[in-house]
Amino acid sequence: MSLLIHHYVVATRVMYVRSGEANLGFIYKNNQRLTQMRLREGDVYQIPVGCTFYIANEESDQKLEIISGIEPLEGFRDDVLQSIYIGGGANSGFSGFKEEILGAAFNVSQKELGTIFNDQRIRLIVPLQGSHATGTWSKFLELKEEEKLQQLREMVQQGQENEEVEKEDEESGDDEEEQQQTSWPWRKLFKSVFGEEMKNTREKITEDPPRSYNLDKRKPDFENKYGWRVAVDGSRYHPLKSSGIGIYHEYLSAGSMMAPRVNPMATEYGIVVNGSGRVQVLFPNGSNAMDTNITKGDVFFITSNFPYCEIAHKGESLELLGFTTSAQRNRPVVLVGARSVVRTMEGPELATSFGVSEEEMKHLVRAQHESVILPTP
Repeated sequence: MSLLIHHYVVATRVMYVRSGEANLGFIYKNNQRLTQMRLREGDVYQIPVGCTFYIANEESDQKLEIISGIEPLEGFRDDVLQSIYIGGGANSGFSGFKEEILGAAFNVSQKELGTIFNDQRIRLIVPLQGSHATGTWSKFLELKEEEKLQQLREMVQQGQENEEVEKEDEESGDDEEEQQQTSWPWRKLFKSVFGEEMKNTREKITEDPPRSYNLDKRKPDFENKYGWRVAVDGSRYHPLKSSGIGIYHEYLSAGSMMAPRVNPMATEYGIVVNGSGRVQVLFPNGSNAMDTNITKGDVFFITSNFPYCEIAHKGESLELLGFTTSAQRNRPVVLVGARSVVRTMEGPELATSFGVSEEEMKHLVRAQHESVILPTP
């Protein structure tokens, strides 16, 4: 059980849950309302630019894998992507403020601040505390919005009652300093952040965040006995319209290949999630730009308008997950195969451009009976 601590980044993030289940918490559209949802294997979700969020893996026996495509905000350099962490003790994004400033902002004493910001370790992923965390949090996420708010109100009310008991204990001489040092600052900080929201017992929910989209449950755009490919863009999942990011997932059986193609509208970034193979990329003038073997964990990119081809090794399949730099419909143009540019353009003009007879050209373009995903000799 672990937690990717609260942070935000000046970029849009499109996440794909490769394996496991995650609890996602974030503030939607700066409305100061914490939103939580459960992401399951195959889900796609977009975190808007500047949105504060955290991710929790609350299952002790699962491996959580998330692959993200990130689009920096316009005007920021692509090679400089700085996350601002809200959690993290002394390494949080605001811990450098002077104590008197933080004390006034949180309305707590400097001593109380010390119990929160004294951890000097740099930890971006931390273990979740408490063996009961999974059950409690999972039940909380299943509640309706008004039920969540009611439970938070009860937590604040319980905290107030505990404070009154502690004050009575202090007056009677009972010393529980150690317990107060761990519970009091957190409770007071919690109240300073959520207290005003809890006072509004009839809070009106104005806009709900979009739901996730499960890529694994979507029917492939193309499928034959050699493999399949599925892609999602802004036309199918509307949050992607604002991100400028599309996502695709493809599978090639052992020894098969994607037909040579080109994407004239977007650059593609591919991640090998399983298997091994080969990728060749050409410059627009037809000369070789890259020809290399790829294996699990490798990342490669194909610049827009560069022809390319992916091939699975003979003894192993190849599975790729990738992102495109456009959320518009940007289907790659297939160059060769039964349904391709050369097949559609077949005729005397095409034969003339190659300097061969029409009969020779016809034999060449019609020899391949498969399309999109092809067998190799």
